[in-house]
Amino acid sequence: MKWSSQSLSLILFFAATVVSAQDNEDVTYCRNPRTVPHQNGLWSKNWPNQQGDNVRAICEGTLSVADDNGEICIEGRMTYRQMAEELGTASMFSPASETISLQGHLTAGTGNVVLGRQAHFIYDFVSSYTMGGTDYVAGPDMLDNLLAGSKGTIDKVCLFSNFTQPETFYKISYKTSNTNNVNRNKLNNANIIFANKRTFTFETHNEADRPSERKSRVSNRRMNRFNNASNIWVPDFIFENVPILSYLGPLRRGTIGRGIYSTLDYPQPLTAPDKAIENIQIDVPWTSFVSVSEDGVFTEMSGYMEAVIKRITATENLSSCWKEDTAAIDLQAPQSRADELLEFAEDVLFPKLKELGEVSIHFGKHIPEGSNLLAAAIDKFESCGASVNLTPDSCHHPGCTRSTEVSQFEYLPNYFELD
Repeated sequence: MKWSSQSLSLILFFAATVVSAQDNEDVTYCRNPRTVPHQNGLWSKNWPNQQGDNVRAICEGTLSVADDNGEICIEGRMTYRQMAEELGTASMFSPASETISLQGHLTAGTGNVVLGRQAHFIYDFVSSYTMGGTDYVAGPDMLDNLLAGSKGTIDKVCLFSNFTQPETFYKISYKTSNTNNVNRNKLNNANIIFANKRTFTFETHNEADRPSERKSRVSNRRMNRFNNASNIWVPDFIFENVPILSYLGPLRRGTIGRGIYSTLDYPQPLTAPDKAIENIQIDVPWTSFVSVSEDGVFTEMSGYMEAVIKRITATENLSSCWKEDTAAIDLQAPQSRADELLEFAEDVLFPKLKELGEVSIHFGKHIPEGSNLLAAAIDKFESCGASVNLTPDSCHHPGCTRSTEVSQFEYLPNYFELD
C-alpha cells in the first residue's frame, strides 16, 4: 500500500503517553497521576474520593507459584506487568493495557485477556479467590461475588497454570472492506477488527512456524515502529480535532503489514497506549456483531470514533457469563466527543444488537447511567446468577448497586496515596 505524506504524519501523531510504573522507589504504583492513565475518562470523573488526578493507586501485592500444580496466586493488588516480571515470562495472558490490576479487572464482569492467537475471559483462568476473608473455589457464583466489587474486596486470587504458556509463533495478516459492504467471511476469519465509518480492517492471527532470524527482525522492527508511534505525545487539541482514532486500522495495516511474531516477544498483538479517550465496551454474541456489521450500522459512527472488536473464544469453564464466542466491541472517541460516542452506543448500535439477542457491557469502562444499554447489561448479568439492585454497606465501584444508577464510591485508604 502506498502512503501519502499526510498519512505518514498521522502515524507520528497517533495516540498516547506511557504510564510510569513507579514514582517512589519505596512504593509501587499501578498508575501515576502525572500521566494519562488507561481508562481515565467519564468512568473515573472525580475519582476517587473527589481527589481526581492527585491520587496514586498502589499495587504492592505478592505472587507465588504452587509446586504441585503450577497455580499462580496473587495476594494484594498487582498489575499484569508486575505479574509478568515476577513470573519471569512474557508469554502470559493479559489485557491490552499492562497497567490494569488483576483485582480491578475481575470486578469488570467481562474482562478479557489475550495471548498471541488466543483470547478468553479472565474468569476462565481463575481457580480460587478470597473475598472479605472468605475462600471460594471458582464456579458459577463467581460473577455474583466479584462483579463491581459489590460484595467485598478481593484479597487473593489463584489462576490455573495454563495462564502462562510455552512460546508459540503467529502470523499477522490484513484484509479490508468498505463499512457499507462488509464481507462475512472476512468478519468470521478475523481475530481483531478495526472499524470506522468508512473502512473495516480485519487483522487475522494464524499459527506459524518459527521464522528465520531475518524475517523475525523485519517483523519486530515493523511492530516496534507502530508501538513507538503509538506512544508519541500528542497535544490534546490535535487529538480532539483531528480524526486520529479512525486511522488506527489503516495505519496498523500500513505499518505492520505481514509478519510473524513470537509470544515471548509480543504476547499481545495489540497494546493500548494510555490516552485521554472515552470508551464503552459492548459485549454480544459474535453472530449478532456479524449481522449488524453486514447491515452497515458502523457507517453511522462519528468520523472521530473507532471501534476495536476482539473475538473472545468460549471455553468449557462454567465461571464466565458468556458461554459462546463473543464480540467485545470497544467504542472509542476523544473525551471531548463523549456525547457522540454515547449517542451512537445507546441510540444506534444498541437497538440493532438487542433485536438479535442479549447485550452486556464491560463494567471497567464507561457505564452509561440510566441507559437502555446499561439496563440490558444488568439483565444479562442477572441471567448469569448475579444479584442486582443492591444496597451495599460500602461502595468501591461506580456500578456497585448493579442497577441503572451510577454511584459515588470510595477508594479504600490502603489502595492509594495522595500526591
